[in-house]
Amino acid sequence: MRNKDSRLSDKQSEFYNYYSMTFHDHRFFEWSSVWMQAKEPICLEDVHSVLEFGTGRNVTKALVEHHGIKHTSVDFNEELFIPDVVETIESYESDEKHDMVCAFQVLEHGPKEELVTRLKKFKRLSNKYVYISVPWSGRWASVLMHMNVKKWFDFKKCWHFVFNKTKKRKPNVKAYAQQEEHWRPHWWEVGDHDFSKQDMRKCIEEAGLVLQWEKHNTMFPSHVFYMMTVD
Repeated sequence: MRNKDSRLSDKQSEFYNYYSMTFHDHRFFEWSSVWMQAKEPICLEDVHSVLEFGTGRNVTKALVEHHGIKHTSVDFNEELFIPDVVETIESYESDEKHDMVCAFQVLEHGPKEELVTRLKKFKRLSNKYVYISVPWSGRWASVLMHMNVKKWFDFKKCWHFVFNKTKKRKPNVKAYAQQEEHWRPHWWEVGDHDFSKQDMRKCIEEAGLVLQWEKHNTMFPSHVFYMMTVD
């Protein structure tokens, strides 16, 4: 990854503002998703290389590489995201396979009809795992309890409850496609009235992937994670 220190040294620049946005107070709980993104490739003993699409601010890349794991970032905006490879999911082609292929909060930026095709591509590029997160648009409620009495008692537990939306979401697909930056909006989200968790699992199965687990980020239930294997 190219060095971007010179641009980050100017705290008044738009570039610095974009990269520092991750640390704004309103994103405190969302930061736990970065922990979930990095935890799996770091802790799984058989993961030594990661291919990540839509790496954005490259925070996950920094954590993974810090632990000695090879990380290849793919994104379309060379000027802003500074990826290792400047491509989209559709245009990226390689014979090289990686232990884990990732995409976090990325797939929803394309039409739902392309989801299975993209997941099939992830499978083709992986020899072990496919790991993604997507947004959850349904309702949710969380209860967090943390009790500590000196060294004798320490209890931490979080319960969260999620429900699908009852009102149908109607994205303006035609308008999205005509935008110059048609990737920017969310074309779909899990939890929409017409796209449940069961529908998402069907897409994963149709792509030929095996779902190992599915879980919400306990601290930020708007993100739901899926761990899959290629066989």
